[in-house]
Amino acid sequence: MRLTYPSLLRMLLVLDVLKRNAAIRLTCFSMFCNVIDFTSNEDTFVYQYIPTNTSMVVLQNVLIEHLEMQMLTKLPPIVTVQSSLALKWISVPMDVNDLRITSTSLTKINFDERSMLSRLTVKESKLAKLPRTLGNARSLEFVSVTESNVRHLDLAAFCDYSLLQIIGTEWDFLPSQEKGSFGF
Repeated sequence: MRLTYPSLLRMLLVLDVLKRNAAIRLTCFSMFCNVIDFTSNEDTFVYQYIPTNTSMVVLQNVLIEHLEMQMLTKLPPIVTVQSSLALKWISVPMDVNDLRITSTSLTKINFDERSMLSRLTVKESKLAKLPRTLGNARSLEFVSVTESNVRHLDLAAFCDYSLLQIIGTEWDFLPSQEKGSFGF
């Protein structure tokens, strides 16, 4: 089959329409739910169908650039965001306790000033530095950032984290004592 320019153009147009009309899907198992193809704030209506005994929600193929705080409120305390290359920015509300972010184009994270976050895992992202607002997450016990663009880490920035037990062991850089490299 020979593809011509007009046929390729039609195929791209069809793919673009399919991408824009992706319907959100919710599937729940025992203690967790998957939310697939999240496209806007209006998609939060599916949260009402998440069982109350659910402890974890996986957001997969998020198709927007910014997950705003209100989009993540009223979710169980463990949130995983994965396989979401359109996603560049996440604003984390105070009630998210464990955040796992994998395979995104993430460059920015904001944390609520009353953050209760205890675990943060970021893997396969474009994050270049840990954000200043990570200082709001004083309950952190575990931090891991791997396969990202982070190249410097001011270990002194973690001194005030009295609960912190583990800093990820697979950092993509050697720790640095550069002031401000943490973002504080």
